[in-house]
Amino acid sequence: MRVVNAFNMANDAYMVTKGLRRLGVKAELIVQRPAHVASLPQWEDAEIDLARVGDLYNPNWDALNEHWKIPEWIHVWNASGSWYLGSRTLRWVGLLRMLKPYDLVVGHVPFAKCGILCRKPYIIYDAGWIRYLKMNTPAYRLARLGYRRARKIIFTNVDTYEMFLSQGYGPDRLEFSPFAIDTDQYSPRPGSLGMSGERNLLVFSPTRHEWREKGNEKLIKAFSNLARRRPRAQLVLVGWGGDLFSSKKLIDELGIQENVAWVPPMHKKRLIEWYRSADIVADQFVLGAYGTTAPEAMACAKPVLMYAEEQHFRRWHGAVPPVINAGSVDEILEMLHKLEDPAVRSEYGAKGREWVLHQHSLETVAKRHLGIYSEVLEEIES
Repeated sequence: MRVVNAFNMANDAYMVTKGLRRLGVKAELIVQRPAHVASLPQWEDAEIDLARVGDLYNPNWDALNEHWKIPEWIHVWNASGSWYLGSRTLRWVGLLRMLKPYDLVVGHVPFAKCGILCRKPYIIYDAGWIRYLKMNTPAYRLARLGYRRARKIIFTNVDTYEMFLSQGYGPDRLEFSPFAIDTDQYSPRPGSLGMSGERNLLVFSPTRHEWREKGNEKLIKAFSNLARRRPRAQLVLVGWGGDLFSSKKLIDELGIQENVAWVPPMHKKRLIEWYRSADIVADQFVLGAYGTTAPEAMACAKPVLMYAEEQHFRRWHGAVPPVINAGSVDEILEMLHKLEDPAVRSEYGAKGREWVLHQHSLETVAKRHLGIYSEVLEEIES
């Protein structure tokens, strides 16, 4: 079996491909260039000089590869625009030619937009794009056609199954698979970041500031109450997202500027250091599901504070993850108080690491994907 993951939103495809190759599968990866830096493998595995990256949506290629060699199984599709008539069509034709050697294509965002042109059997990997797929624009209409032509749709977010059903995708085409986490790289070790000599509790939240989806304002309000009692507590936030200005304004209004530190978006090796340095990692408080932040932090044996819809997790994971579950400001504050106890933090951290090893390891997820791929290919051959 020769399979290719096409495109690499948030490095999900890269992690799955790594897992498949560990199983001996001839899996390869196509990445788009230019692309947002977080959708390039270097962001996951390379040591990067962030000062030299430049435009995050068209990063300096030399800077990304300065300390990292691209594996031979990763291929780069040049999506750069050209001035001449028909150049866009030729670029997409070039991509379709790159797919010819493979038995099966697994398409990540934005692959579905060219799905109607793909002559290879393909599966769609959905890490939450279904939330926006009803938007009435030419790009999303093309994407919907691509989703409908897919042999299967692999979905990763436990809260999106009903969204697929409501948009007309039959249950026989839907397959759940957890996110893949490299538990060798995301592992428990001592951290050295943050104002360790100045604070007595460090809460780290790398989640982008989108209040309707993430509930960042709930965390900020709850932390402001904690800071009144623990004036040296520190909240570290990452400066990205559409509601970034609103978050900063709220912090000013609450008068907790001295307790809040801002850090820029960072490559994963740096992010892992923040996970390891934190006492608590806070994720989202609205959706009831998680992306990669929570399992990455749990793999580092850190307690994760977030809202988890227990029914969804039981349905798709068979159990509820050992996160500290909270959805409202009062609940978040209550759990922050609970997590002031180092023994409680240690207990949740250990349980979280075990959860990720069992549910999200590269090999576990790759075996799940391989079963889906085999089923699709067997159906084609029969």
